[in-house]
Amino acid sequence: LEEWYYEMPLVTRVYLTASIVTTGSCALELVSPFSLYFNFNLVVFKFQAATQQVWRLFTNFFFFGSIGLDFLFHMFFLVRYCRLLEEGSFRGRTADFVAMLLFGAHSTLGPRAVDGSAPTTRETLGPLLCACSPFTDVPPFLGSALAFMMVYVWGRRNEHVRMSFLGLFQFRAPYLPWVLLGFS
Repeated sequence: LEEWYYEMPLVTRVYLTASIVTTGSCALELVSPFSLYFNFNLVVFKFQAATQQVWRLFTNFFFFGSIGLDFLFHMFFLVRYCRLLEEGSFRGRTADFVAMLLFGAHSTLGPRAVDGSAPTTRETLGPLLCACSPFTDVPPFLGSALAFMMVYVWGRRNEHVRMSFLGLFQFRAPYLPWVLLGFS
């Protein structure tokens, strides 16, 4: 197990470790999930440096709910596709891989920041938010979204790879996110 862990590329290993530690800390009730979720007001609108909760920008990507079968599936997909991307498409380009993850994180946080949690956003974007409300209903923890983004990117970069779902049917890699979405 130790050898497998240290053979993982750096970013994959750090993300896996942070996810297990964060989710495990919540399962052991050492940390409350309420102190980890992304809250735009607590991150941005607290003007005193002592009360500004910047960690929420990151910790919401490391919490995957309670430890169970769902958590194990998320860790499997996170390790598998994060590792395949880091060792394949981004081999020797760790900074590019981190930039892609940061872009994905920023893209998933964007709708969360404009979902009406900030008073100025609610006033200026109110009509738009009403029209787009199905698209702005984002869960407070976005680890699943980031892991799913890596599955999507891997699938798009490996278009000709044929896959099988539980031995029932075959499909090409770009359809993997849609198959997983249908399965969930």
